[in-house]
Amino acid sequence: MQRSGDASFRMPRSVRLGTTVLVCGALCVLLVLPSLAQEAGLRGTVADELAKDASPLARKTLKRKKNSQASTPMPEYRPVSGNGLPDDVLSNPADGLSSEEDTTTSAAASASDDPLIPDPPTAQADPQKAQSSDSLASDSDVPTPDGRPRRPGDEDPDTTAGIVGNEFARAERAGRENQREPSIEGSAAKAVQDPFTAPGIAVGSFTLRPTLDTGLRWTSNSDSSAGGKPAYLSETTLRLRADSNWSRHRLALEAFGSWQKSVSGEETDDPESGLAAEFQVDVSAQTALTGALSWNYSKEAASAPAAVVGALTQPDLNKLAGSLGLSHQYGPIGLRLNTNLERSSYGDATDSLGVLVSQEDRNNTFAGVTLRAGYDISPAITPFVEAELGRRIFDNEADSFGLARAATRYAGRAGLEMDLGEKLRGNIAAGYLLEDIDDNALEDVSGLSLAGNLTWSPIRGTNVNLNATTTVEGSSSATSSGSLLHALSVAVNHKARDNLDLNANLGASLRDYVSASPNEITLSAGAGFIYWFNRYAGLNGRVAHETVLSSDATRESQTNSVYLGVTLRR
Repeated sequence: MQRSGDASFRMPRSVRLGTTVLVCGALCVLLVLPSLAQEAGLRGTVADELAKDASPLARKTLKRKKNSQASTPMPEYRPVSGNGLPDDVLSNPADGLSSEEDTTTSAAASASDDPLIPDPPTAQADPQKAQSSDSLASDSDVPTPDGRPRRPGDEDPDTTAGIVGNEFARAERAGRENQREPSIEGSAAKAVQDPFTAPGIAVGSFTLRPTLDTGLRWTSNSDSSAGGKPAYLSETTLRLRADSNWSRHRLALEAFGSWQKSVSGEETDDPESGLAAEFQVDVSAQTALTGALSWNYSKEAASAPAAVVGALTQPDLNKLAGSLGLSHQYGPIGLRLNTNLERSSYGDATDSLGVLVSQEDRNNTFAGVTLRAGYDISPAITPFVEAELGRRIFDNEADSFGLARAATRYAGRAGLEMDLGEKLRGNIAAGYLLEDIDDNALEDVSGLSLAGNLTWSPIRGTNVNLNATTTVEGSSSATSSGSLLHALSVAVNHKARDNLDLNANLGASLRDYVSASPNEITLSAGAGFIYWFNRYAGLNGRVAHETVLSSDATRESQTNSVYLGVTLRR
């Protein structure tokens, strides 16, 4: 047995083996412990009171405060699509949380263990979210995935399955508050109400517009005859018009009465009145039914070809007219069938000796039908052709000279219909017309036929109206069948100011007699104005000139006139 102080003393084998095991175990613990700590840090921990409510898709990392006051990092950039939603949500909306956001959350959790990187603030401490809570959808309004109301300390709804609904709410709110402003060029022009336009009177579903014109006119030729004398005339015209306010169909009614009476100079008494009605029924989008009915009473003008020469009073003239039309559109092809009826009756005239001169032979009725076919080569231009067939019947089969003046009309025209909106609209046509008179002793009435009405607006507030007509005029002479009156007129209306309207007109007509009688040319011109004091009253003035040229001295005349009056309307 050796002594304890001996330098060669050795520990028992069992003791050395135990010591080695302890040292190796300690080294293993030291090596494995950091890995365990890192693993625990990556996965994070959940408080006991929240563990039962935790969702597999909503884990929150346990954060350790490094400072007493946490710094606020920059808000996270999230790409947004055109509809206001993050691109990562749109890529996989069913998952509620994209893989990209999972990576971002994990990276934030790992950074929380680094002492050099501050902890990200919680949802309650985010000043940016607190500031925007009034203008955007509140995060507290989004429930947790299990359906219970959200409480402070719960996971941020932007990192849960509620992100889809929350982002949709944000996008909808932003869309309402950030409307796109339309471009100036593409915006529709706002309707400007004319402060000097009469509003009219509402009567049921109609708007009634009454107008009264009254004034004094001086004329150098009171009856527009070759031997007419000057006179001062009092003129008064009352006009009533009613237009329907229906969403479909249309009806317009009009009545007027006018009276011209001499105040001084040559005695003149010239009344005129009339009634008119127009309607349109929209049967379908492609079919429309239109119609018109009118009655007019006047004194025949002394310049009329069949007027009694030198008469003290010219005969009364009553005209009754009606028309009914049906139009239908077959794609680019448009068809229109129109029927019309005209009745003309004359009273007795008084010659220079005071003897009544009967005009019964001139009473007649005309009935005709017109068929038009057009083809739309564009929405604005439609060429068309039309054919007319009619019959004129006189009350007396033979007149006082034993002549049968009944006739059959044939006419054909070709024209163009235009619709360029406010700039140009209307139609114009030309063709040939023939009235075949039953009595062979009378020559047929035939010649060029013009018909049309165009409205052109070169600039806003200015309208130019062109009107062309051809009318068959009868005769009471034993040697004349009648005449064709070709008339062309141009009227210009210009709104110089809101309360000042200017107008001017030019006219020319050619009376083409069938017999050897000389033709007549009539030229006219005029200009006028209306100055409105307000919506309901204005000052009206105009000047006019007319010249009749003929090789027959008894048919030539010149007339100048000046008018000044007031216009009242409602």
